[in-house]
Amino acid sequence: MEVLTYAVVIVVVRKREGGGYEFLVFDVERLKGRNTGHTLVKFPGGGGKFMDFQKLSWTVRRKLFGETGLMLKIGANVQEIMPNDFPDKGHRRHFALVWLDACAGKLRDVVDRKPHRNLGVPYWLSFEELEKAICDTHWPILRRLKELRLAV
Repeated sequence: MEVLTYAVVIVVVRKREGGGYEFLVFDVERLKGRNTGHTLVKFPGGGGKFMDFQKLSWTVRRKLFGETGLMLKIGANVQEIMPNDFPDKGHRRHFALVWLDACAGKLRDVVDRKPHRNLGVPYWLSFEELEKAICDTHWPILRRLKELRLAV
């Protein structure tokens, strides 16, 4: 089946004091649909229409700022670390890795209320905390983070 829809999941990582890494997430409270009332822990990201790496970088820039308040610096490295296809649904999800050092600005410090969901204030989790908390649609990235030696 042809890919009809695209999404990007942005894994923002920073070095943790004392060693290891932390990952930027936020809580998403669903206000409509079958998951109404559920709160999920997610990475920043969302839908976008892109077909090549250059457009992926712009989608990451737009989504990162819109959901976290962080701005991707011009020329910053956006590393696509894993595409995740759902051929039966015609959907492709791109997982992109961005280091906090490649960002400028200040993290959003208020809940972002949308008509269909509330985005909680972004916060940092260690890999161990991430494994216990992240929503199931973002689980595929955990194995890849281990391969990249970021699971420490």
